[in-house]
Amino acid sequence: MGLIPISDLEEKTTGDWKFLTDRNNICPGCGKTIYRHDENVEHSRTRRGTHIFWHGECTGKVWH
Repeated sequence: MGLIPISDLEEKTTGDWKFLTDRNNICPGCGKTIYRHDENVEHSRTRRGTHIFWHGECTGKVWH
């Protein structure tokens, strides 16, 4: 599944990618930095309103 990087006409980031910041750009599975140009990145919004990003291949490492 993964996120699709989408930019509007002014090249501003839209969609779920706009929630990727320097505070949540570390994959909880492998500990590597997630960049906007990465492929196969998953996203989840928690009940508290925080956003979690992780690599698709790390899904088994994060949630069993």
